[in-house]
Amino acid sequence: MDHNEIQNHRQRQTELVSDSTRIMDASAANSRDATPNETEKIKANSAEFKRLAVQIEALEHEAELDRPLGRLTEPDDLPPADSGYRPRAQTGPRPRARARARVIGDSSERRVLASFRDVLTGARPMGAMSVGSDPDGGAMVPRQIDKRILDQLVDISPVRRIAEVVQTASADYVKIVNKRGASSGWGNENTTRTETDTPILAEINPPSGELWAYPTVTTWLLDDATFNVEKFIDENVSTEFAFQEGSAFVTGSGVNRPRGFTTYTTAATADASRDFGTLEHVAAASATVIAPDELITLVYTLGSAYRQGPGVAWVFNSTTASEIRQLKDSQNRYLWTDGLQPGQPASLLGFPVVEAEDMPDTAATNLAIAFGNWPRGYIITDRIGTRMIRDDITTPGKVKFSFGKRVGGAVTDSNAIKFLKMAA
Repeated sequence: MDHNEIQNHRQRQTELVSDSTRIMDASAANSRDATPNETEKIKANSAEFKRLAVQIEALEHEAELDRPLGRLTEPDDLPPADSGYRPRAQTGPRPRARARARVIGDSSERRVLASFRDVLTGARPMGAMSVGSDPDGGAMVPRQIDKRILDQLVDISPVRRIAEVVQTASADYVKIVNKRGASSGWGNENTTRTETDTPILAEINPPSGELWAYPTVTTWLLDDATFNVEKFIDENVSTEFAFQEGSAFVTGSGVNRPRGFTTYTTAATADASRDFGTLEHVAAASATVIAPDELITLVYTLGSAYRQGPGVAWVFNSTTASEIRQLKDSQNRYLWTDGLQPGQPASLLGFPVVEAEDMPDTAATNLAIAFGNWPRGYIITDRIGTRMIRDDITTPGKVKFSFGKRVGGAVTDSNAIKFLKMAA
């Protein structure tokens, strides 16, 4: 067996390490994710590294270099020690000595290769990647962390609790909405059937973007802190994600983020006469005061089919809630009803209340109150889940935690959400 072959394979692995590390360092230095070409290059390096590792293992096994720590390989053709055999005096050139087994961990080269092997095989997350799956170099957040982040999103991001939430397989998710339009007719068995109108379909492609966070801590802090720094970072990032997406679902521009439902065009016209994508509002008489009758009108502006089932709710902020809570009917009864059990939401005119602090206050021309069937009216798209890449390679002495979550959102059925618009 040619020992040069093993050495050549190891040299090639070292070159692969250098090449992939250079790519990761470049992306980290510019605070960006790896490009598709860079990702493919690292994947190719990973495959080549693994192939060479298999060959090296086979060659080392053949040469009996996998003996326990510190043991030397011994010739297979020597007779047993108690056989009485004594070798003759050497008269010619001394034969080449058998190589000593290399001990794993006894060289810096092997330590570097072992460390990078963990990266390439997925045992150790790789920095500066954002593909989101282990084979492509990303690393999903461990299941318990991802669930904790999702729970935090639901607790703090109120729209997520009531809207339709779907897991998408790509960024090109499209929802088909039936605008109806089909017609029909009556007749008897002899009536001639003529062609009728067909349903009209529309495509909704929810705008999306990536929520990201990139905190960095020193290894000394991780070693010496008297509390769990990684858990602390995780909890803070999940809270920040929840606040940011909650705001985007209400007021988001739709550019690299979800489009908020308050950013759509509204009109004070009925469902049958409005363009698809335009939401309806009820005009308030005052710029700052809400009248009880306006709330009743708003409820019945929503079609009876939309007022059925779960997910029908009011949405407004705490300031507006404090004003509505004081409203009474003609018999001096409060319109607001507190939940009968802990954790049960309050209700207004029989429908639950969801407080979203990003909703505007009761001020001139503001869409201060929303009422609708939210599963039918608004969709949230989650791509994969939350990613967390723990990078302790690119900057020695520091550990970088790269969090990412791709999320989108858009109004789907423009007849399912109504607003109370304050006067000018």
